[in-house]
Amino acid sequence: MKKNLGKAHTVLRLFLAVLCAYLYFGEVITGAWGVVMLLLAFLYLFTGLTSYAPLYDIFNMSTRRSKKKVDNP
Repeated sequence: MKKNLGKAHTVLRLFLAVLCAYLYFGEVITGAWGVVMLLLAFLYLFTGLTSYAPLYDIFNMSTRRSKKKVDNP
């Protein structure tokens, strides 16, 4: 599993995980939509902690900066 999320996307996903969990456990959103929010929270938490988004891998995308080699003579 190769990392494909940059720092900004990782932080954003972790924030969204906390927000979705808050909306569910704070009973702001209940019922079926609440369950959807909880599932999204788990998805965002997984992708945020691992810095890996499976859909990015399928579409061959990455938001990580590439490391360039600099040759200094």
